[in-house]
Amino acid sequence: MAPSAVDSQKTGASIFRTHVDLLWPATSDDTNGSGLAGYWIYRDGLYLARTQATQFSDEAVASSGQYSYTIYAMDQHENQSPALP
Repeated sequence: MAPSAVDSQKTGASIFRTHVDLLWPATSDDTNGSGLAGYWIYRDGLYLARTQATQFSDEAVASSGQYSYTIYAMDQHENQSPALP
């Protein structure tokens, strides 16, 4: 079974000229699951990074750019949570 989705009501983004900082609350795998492997982050629909932390700093942005991020929780068996847009 897939892990729980990240709570979009508790997610934040700080936007700066040279980077975007993302912050979200931890989520967990189901009680019979294999455990949370981490979070997969996509920018504009393309894979950007993986982290086990509940924060991420995208330092590869242009000051005039507009970006869309999606965060997925992933368990040890690569079951993916619903997206957090």
